Amino acid sequence: MKKKILMAVMTLMTLAGFSAGAVPFDESEELSTIRGKTLDLSSLQGKPLVLVFWANWCVPCRKEVSLINNLYEEWYPKNVNFIGINEDEQFEDAVAFVDRYGPQYQSLKDRNFAWAEKMKVNSLPQVIILSSKGTEIFRGFEPPSPGQLKQIIQEET
Repeated sequence: MKKKILMAVMTLMTLAGFSAGAVPFDESEELSTIRGKTLDLSSLQGKPLVLVFWANWCVPCRKEVSLINNLYEEWYPKNVNFIGINEDEQFEDAVAFVDRYGPQYQSLKDRNFAWAEKMKVNSLPQVIILSSKGTEIFRGFEPPSPGQLKQIIQEET
């Protein structure tokens, strides 16, 4: 199971354009979110991707959910994808966070911290924005302001 999750995360990275080496690309592959929904990886292709790294124990992560939700409400309809990457060791902690703080974007469980390692995330919270071509165009401990995100996305397109 862990190997399958790792392969799915690596496929997600490849689909987003982030080079993870020779990973077979299968855009029909689907990934389950913390809420048990299916994330269709092909829906991410060719669009900017906002990655939100978080954990239940991270107080600033709790505070930034409403900021990310505001950005999501404005930019998701404009073809900008948002995915949370949970770094909790216990799955129940991730579910409790989602229940309590209500992120509107889908979140994946980062098994064995593989996604954080590949993206060089060493502290939380962390927001990384990848261009539609997979190039990192933003990295910060806080999400960009609405004006910053607009500028980042406009420069990207």
